[in-house]
Amino acid sequence: MPPPGMGIHEQTSAAIQRRLEEYLAGTDPASGELRSLALRLQALPLYADPSGAFALRPDGELVFVPGTQDLAAPTEWTTEVEPRWRAVALVAGCERYPELASLLLTSGRLREQTER
Repeated sequence: MPPPGMGIHEQTSAAIQRRLEEYLAGTDPASGELRSLALRLQALPLYADPSGAFALRPDGELVFVPGTQDLAAPTEWTTEVEPRWRAVALVAGCERYPELASLLLTSGRLREQTER
């Protein structure tokens, strides 16, 4: 993912926006909490576990909401994400949304970051 302020490819941004809209239109009750998070942050959920949730905005900004927050109505989040967790979130997101693959680092660099 490019450093903040550099933006991402227009096609990738459009894909994130389209997937976000699809996610928000979903009706699966199991996704309700993350759907509320997506709506509040205008970001596509990529990965969540007890430590928190990662979501991607159409401009390429990755957002992390700590698990201590109510994911349905978070009041705190950050865009400062450690490289290892950025890689985890992006890999998880690409498994669900293959069109986001352009956001991944080269495989050697990605492996290096996830092993730290």
